[in-house]
Amino acid sequence: MGISLTNVYAPHAGLTSQTKTDFYDSLAHLVRQHPPNQINLILGDFDARLMEILPGERTILGQFSYRDPESAISNRSSGQLENRKMFIDLCLEETFTGKYLVLQTDG
Repeated sequence: MGISLTNVYAPHAGLTSQTKTDFYDSLAHLVRQHPPNQINLILGDFDARLMEILPGERTILGQFSYRDPESAISNRSSGQLENRKMFIDLCLEETFTGKYLVLQTDG
């Protein structure tokens, strides 16, 4: 069994929707090129602000997230919310799970 490591740096919240869509389309295409019988790890900064788990996301993000009063989804910019949605959508489309998802805060 092989292991594939992919390191990414997703477009930040201030970039255009098209730039973000192009990034996630390219990443999904790359992921589909890996043999399904190997371990595929995607590492990096998705700029997705996963500090709160919404209903229906637990199977993707796992049961734990970092959250402080300032990190509520209601406090996120539209660009940050778009990044988060694109990340969640990629996980759903490619059947990724957050079983081993590790979140790190800035700082």
